[in-house]
Amino acid sequence: MKKILVSRSGESLNYIISEDGQPVCRGVYSTVSANTGDILEGVVTASKREVNGCFADVGGSRTAFFDVEKADYRPGDRRGFYLQAMPTETKGALINVKLPFTGIYNALVLIPLSPRDVSAPPPFIKISRRIGNAEIANELLSGASEIVGGLNIKGYSISLTVRTAAADDQLCAMRELSSMTETLKSLKLPPDRGSPGKILYKRSFPEFIIENYRRNDYGSVVTNDPGAARDFKAYFEERGLPLEAVLLPPERDPFDTDPSAAVAALYSHRTVNIPGGGTVIYDKTEAMHVFDVNSGGSRSSPLSVNLAACECISRYLSVNNLTGIVVIDFISMKKAADREQVEKRMHALLQNDYALNIVYGFTQLQLLEISRSRKLL
Repeated sequence: MKKILVSRSGESLNYIISEDGQPVCRGVYSTVSANTGDILEGVVTASKREVNGCFADVGGSRTAFFDVEKADYRPGDRRGFYLQAMPTETKGALINVKLPFTGIYNALVLIPLSPRDVSAPPPFIKISRRIGNAEIANELLSGASEIVGGLNIKGYSISLTVRTAAADDQLCAMRELSSMTETLKSLKLPPDRGSPGKILYKRSFPEFIIENYRRNDYGSVVTNDPGAARDFKAYFEERGLPLEAVLLPPERDPFDTDPSAAVAALYSHRTVNIPGGGTVIYDKTEAMHVFDVNSGGSRSSPLSVNLAACECISRYLSVNNLTGIVVIDFISMKKAADREQVEKRMHALLQNDYALNIVYGFTQLQLLEISRSRKLL
């Protein structure tokens, strides 16, 4: 079971998700400003058909970018935008016109209609293919149809996917879906005539965690913030799930004593020591993340050091939520069989990640190429 550590720092909540004393990921949730997953009001500023995309003002110093399938967006159009990735120093935010609402058991997406659409189609409901029991799948389909069948959000069609976890607890899945539909009914979309960047829907801290790290095996939350303890307890109780909420005194930081926090701190450095010898050095460019594996005087074979480095790199990617192109320069291996073994090891380690990873293999320069992206839609 995974543990969520939450530490209050001003208007932000720092968090670490851990399992068996090892950090899975870490990050910051702002209680006042926008976070990834929030829905912001924006104004389209430009349409770029040559790249099938548009730019929009959603607040901030740089315009945000979103992909489009059809040329239905013109400068001046106001929309609600899903904040998919925060802006960086050189790039604006990545946004989406599709508005997802992800729970433990369900994933519901609002898809904007074309101005030419007179009426919205009925909700499209899909049961996960991984639910192999036909009887359970039919029961979930029937229950979901009853809950969302009459749901109508102005300007949007509705797509619902009942996730694999729902097969293990149908009652909890339908309770969650009912809660999600009530939330959607309260949304004020399309946006009003407010200022670009206005938060139309701010996800609660538990919603933010589930949206970004789609798990259903959280066992406890340990925090020194009463609001966080209360919110997590209520979120899981509403879904009929047990969650132990441990509230510490305000002056006691849960990061100070938990071993996973100490490990996560190690992965905040540019250089990470490999158990058994060797180092992994991390660097980044505008377009990619780069890791360099060094033996560091280790007496182990290059293959042994590289295999151990795979675990360090996979955890570094996960803990720091690095997305995009990843290039790894391992210690040189002459044998093709050794390179294949390293590639398989990296692929196996990335299977349990909360993000989508693709291992492309070694290039002619003997660099291992990987891409990592969060599965948001």
